[in-house]
Amino acid sequence: MTGTDSPWVLPMGSVRRRGSDVAVDDSVPGWQHTGLYVVPLASGQTWSTEQADWEYVVVPLTGSALVTCVDAAGIEHEATPGPD
Repeated sequence: MTGTDSPWVLPMGSVRRRGSDVAVDDSVPGWQHTGLYVVPLASGQTWSTEQADWEYVVVPLTGSALVTCVDAAGIEHEATPGPD
């Protein structure tokens, strides 16, 4: 089996959804337990999602980000992960 016929190799753009270049979640047949969204953002751009019962990890590859989330009680939280 080569990387191109593996069910776990998803070429860039082949699972594009909800503003992301790559979107892997439980909507992909056979995928469960984790998800991955690759979302390239330029300075000042935003991306948002509303999915209850999911946890997200933000990994800025360059620059920094302001992450805002609202918990089940409706309380807003902010964080600024990143190397800068």
